[in-house]
Amino acid sequence: MPGTSILDILLNLEGAYWPPGVADKFGQSSYGTVVQIRCKEQSTSGQGISSQGKTYNKTGSVYTDTEVVAGGYIWVGTFSAVPATPPNKQIIQSVSKTKDPDNTETVYVASY
Repeated sequence: MPGTSILDILLNLEGAYWPPGVADKFGQSSYGTVVQIRCKEQSTSGQGISSQGKTYNKTGSVYTDTEVVAGGYIWVGTFSAVPATPPNKQIIQSVSKTKDPDNTETVYVASY
């Protein structure tokens, strides 16, 4: 398939990402405007280290070519069906990034 990158093949699901927002006057976290992402989800188990240096029980990871940051929310599913606050959103605990095999595109791995 000429012109098709490896990420076009691997990131075959739709999803949504809400960047972290600011805390309100009561200390409750909010989130920014939802954006559509293409992604791949992988169930995982074990412990991870959050961006704050705390240990957490990892339940999954989402691979995407959209830059995401810890503290944001991620959801995998048909974007057109995403409500404003989906019930099964996941807060991102840590993010790593790497390049694709051709070293042309960045892949972000959001773990929750």
